[in-house]
Parts: sequence; structure tokens; C-alpha cells
Amino acid sequence: MELEQFAMFEENYNKDVKEAQFQTEAQFSFDKGTSVLCFRISVDMSAMDKPLAKIVLKSFFEIHPDSLKLLLKEDKIVFPPVPLV
Repeated sequence: MELEQFAMFEENYNKDVKEAQFQTEAQFSFDKGTSVLCFRISVDMSAMDKPLAKIVLKSFFEIHPDSLKLLLKEDKIVFPPVPLV
């Protein structure tokens, strides 16, 4: 797992605010040349429409050629709803 970005916005912190909002985003990409799947997730924390923190993490997974053949469906890669072992 790789840390792509991390930021804290201390100037926006207010100890009187009792609630914070979190927004998450997940992205997947696949490099056919290297058979590497990239998973990227970002989490944004804010309060009263002001950013408090942001973190972005990436993970890379190499997919074995035999497994890749099982995932190909009509020239598209389709991942089953169960984890690959």
C-alpha cells in the first residue's frame, strides 16, 4: 500500500464543532501490459464545509496470467463477487 497524499488542515479545526462529514471515493484501473490492478481510495474529512483532512492510498496487485484468463469475458475483465485466491 502506498500513501499518495496526506494533508491536515489545522487552521479549519474548531473544537466546538461536534460532527464531521466523510466523503470516500474508490477507483480501479488495470494495466494490460503488466497485468497489474491498481486500487485507489481517497477519504476527505470536513466540518461546516471546511476541509479537515485528506488521505489518498494506492494498492497494486499483480494478476497471474492463468487467473487473468478466467477473468476475461467478451474482451472485458470481469471480477467475480468473491475474492481471488
